[in-house]
Amino acid sequence: MTAITGSFGSGSVNVQANVSNWNTTDTIWVRSQSSQYLWSKPVGSIAFVDTILKPVALIAPSDDDTLQLFYPARSIVFSWSRSTITTGIPVEYLFHLVGPGLDTTIANLPDTTLTTDLMPLLKVSSVYGWSVSATDGYTVVTSPDSFLFRTLDKVTAVHDVNQLPKVFALSQNYPNPFNPTTAISYQLPAVSHVTLKVYDVLGREVATLVNEVKQGGSYEVKFDAGNLPSGVYFYRLTAGSFVQTKKLMLIR
Repeated sequence: MTAITGSFGSGSVNVQANVSNWNTTDTIWVRSQSSQYLWSKPVGSIAFVDTILKPVALIAPSDDDTLQLFYPARSIVFSWSRSTITTGIPVEYLFHLVGPGLDTTIANLPDTTLTTDLMPLLKVSSVYGWSVSATDGYTVVTSPDSFLFRTLDKVTAVHDVNQLPKVFALSQNYPNPFNPTTAISYQLPAVSHVTLKVYDVLGREVATLVNEVKQGGSYEVKFDAGNLPSGVYFYRLTAGSFVQTKKLMLIR
């Protein structure tokens, strides 16, 4: 949609036209109708204004994010970039969320952040998609992407959240030295994708103990080295940006 401003007699007129190219020699005709007559006149002194509506960029929850469900339910915040047009015409947004048991649209949003109470409608172990459209009253532009997020496999009660660890931590295995099994403990203050792997002294991976998304909490995993020779090994925990490595010793 192109905005065109021009003089019309002693006044001025603003019109919208579905054209992609104009030049300063063009003449457009404006038709006005009243109860007495219908008439047309050309508009001169045309000024061109860019009113191309820009699609928004989705921000959060990010694509392929993981969402933890709580009881009692908490609000979910969605955010996206602003769609601007140079004329200052007000823009409104339309939010769409779809997934198992849910297909909802919220329109006439004036801002780029939406705080919703939709958590009670989400199901565990499910995938949901969301997108946002922008409109200036003439055209509608939908975000080029539709972001997905996944819900975890259980709902976390508030009293459990209050007891979450404060920091990431990897404990020394016990017993150490060991033969042939030992326990490795670690702590997560928030939902994280966790890998826990064991390496030999040459840096070769000999075991993967954990490789999955974990909720915040304290965990313990058993390591059985029954098929490995005696020697020094290393175990490494990776959880988000947190990485820590410790040494263990297998003695036959």
